[in-house]
Amino acid sequence: MGIRLNAFGATSDVEAIDKTLAMMESYPNFVWDWTVYNNAASSYAKAGLLDKALEMLKKSEELILETKCFRAYEFLITQYSKFGKKDDVIRLWELYKKNQKVYNKGYACVISSLLRFDDLESAKKIFDEWESENEYYDIRIVNFLIGAYSRKGLLQEAKNLIDGAKLKGGKPNQTTWLYIAVGYFQNNETQKAVVAMEEALVICKLGWKPRKMVDHWVRLVSVLAWTLLAYNVLLNLYYQTANYKKHESHIHEMQEKGIGHDKFTMGIRLSAFGATSDVEGIDKTGNGGIRSQFCLRLESLQIAASGNTEAGLLDKAAEMLKKSEELITGKKSNRAYEFLTTHSAKFGKKDDVLRLLGTLQEEP
Repeated sequence: MGIRLNAFGATSDVEAIDKTLAMMESYPNFVWDWTVYNNAASSYAKAGLLDKALEMLKKSEELILETKCFRAYEFLITQYSKFGKKDDVIRLWELYKKNQKVYNKGYACVISSLLRFDDLESAKKIFDEWESENEYYDIRIVNFLIGAYSRKGLLQEAKNLIDGAKLKGGKPNQTTWLYIAVGYFQNNETQKAVVAMEEALVICKLGWKPRKMVDHWVRLVSVLAWTLLAYNVLLNLYYQTANYKKHESHIHEMQEKGIGHDKFTMGIRLSAFGATSDVEGIDKTGNGGIRSQFCLRLESLQIAASGNTEAGLLDKAAEMLKKSEELITGKKSNRAYEFLTTHSAKFGKKDDVLRLLGTLQEEP
């Protein structure tokens, strides 16, 4: 029924929504719960009928007061905020706290909802409450306020939150630094924006997708005068969004401008080659003379192997293990040997595993 209601809402078929609800209400054995009316509220809202949507939320609310479901409170708080009902957000938040134990997700829900109304004061008050009651410091909750302060140009307040989070064991992530970088950029503090971008890049390395903040990345990159950092940001962006044509064109552009590569450039390139099963590209990049790249070279071949089950790629990955081992000869490293042992096992190289384990045991 929920799927039907959502479909009718998407097509603004109010008559069909009404008929579906009437049909459900006519079934004596129909089991009602808060999600049915919540779906109906969403459908009416999509059709532009806010009053009917709010009526459905009230009915949904009556059902969750009995079931005591934290997920329901969070859904309804979010819905009320979307419909512009701040008083209902606060009222339901008080009920939530009274009837349920609130975890980090609940605090994140109400803080983000209040920020829809630009109510920094109420959001900060609830943040202070969360901070005083929770031992685990979730940087994602702090980020809501850092983003809000940064957008308003209240950069010192945002910086104070970052410093406070560090003191209490929180670790700023890439989103933290991107938010404040955008704030610095909008406040014409370009150098500080660059420093914050560098912090974000160091943290995100190869695994972070900027998603909705892509436009902010592009805007910030435009002020960096196409430095190595700027190219690394864009190369990472194009790799994460699988735009390999753009990725390669920027590599050529770097070569034409005489801009060299650092460890981030090399890592991003290797991962891109791995994702496209370009073993030749991996080999050429890996032969650049940077000793610390052996792990990245192997990781890239594994990416290629996972996308292509042909035995040739697996053999190539095993071959890279051998090359990696050559890089640490004469400069023993337990961590490096542990890495090689683990991956030899993954590739079914039992003899190599035993040999490497023996080498590890010989290490002091």
